[in-house]
Amino acid sequence: MTLNTPLSTPPSTSLSPPARTAVSTPLRLLDDKTFQEIRPEAERKRSREWRRSFNFLSFTATRATVSRLYTVNEIDHLPEAPSANPVAEPGKTMVFGALRRQARITARVPQDAVRDTLYFARERGATSGEFLLERAKGDIELVITEGPPTEERGPFADGAYGGLAFRSRRDPADDHLSIDVAIPSEFMTEIVANLERDGRQALGVGIEVESFSTEVEDGRGQWNQPRDLFLHGIAVPAALVSLRVSPVAPASGSDESASLRKAAPLQQPAAQPPAAPAASSQLEQILAGARLALWVIAALLAVHLLSVLR
Repeated sequence: MTLNTPLSTPPSTSLSPPARTAVSTPLRLLDDKTFQEIRPEAERKRSREWRRSFNFLSFTATRATVSRLYTVNEIDHLPEAPSANPVAEPGKTMVFGALRRQARITARVPQDAVRDTLYFARERGATSGEFLLERAKGDIELVITEGPPTEERGPFADGAYGGLAFRSRRDPADDHLSIDVAIPSEFMTEIVANLERDGRQALGVGIEVESFSTEVEDGRGQWNQPRDLFLHGIAVPAALVSLRVSPVAPASGSDESASLRKAAPLQQPAAQPPAAPAASSQLEQILAGARLALWVIAALLAVHLLSVLR
């Protein structure tokens, strides 16, 4: 059972090709940790090498969705001992209680909003030994899952929180990089509470992804320099390093600001008509009343004068 709590309307996945220039030079795999250009580009005399390591990626997600998975039971489909009859024995216990609740945060980040350019290595032909780099068409999907620490496995030490990065192609129209990382339960509880209290929160996510980078870019030593990175294999290790929750400052060109600008004239007082006609009308009423009063006084004086003469 899964409950989804949308914090805001998720952005639509961009399916247009990214605008950044693609790396077109074919590569060959030297060993498990090294790729080399088969032919150097025209402006360079020496072929570059790409080496595998953990590379830090920074993401800012302004829209996110919180979901919860509730697990109730687990089914044991295997008998206790091998049997020629695949049908379960009558009375054998197969259903076990497994109460778990797991929260998950999902966000989509446009590729061009990330400093580094991310590629995937695709072999040209089954046994050609040549690889080409290509980019996914859609946005980057970040999935942060509540989970326990892992046991020692691959690059993860005992007690670390694991994760994976991989290319997800559920259908031809949804081709994107997916990064799924784990976070402790106590952290997830606080983060979800903040997000559900105010959906206008931004997630600043720092993740290390095992990927290939060039020796030249690694040697620059400038942390803010854009890099070309690529992933090789079905899935590669990824680890959440940090996560920051902070309010989103409304942008001047945002939809919210635009709607406020459109509504502003309705909030301003309507323009007043010229005051002269209204004042003239009031003056005429006053003069008419004065004339009436004078006629009454004149009539009273006439009556009084007649009474005196008699």
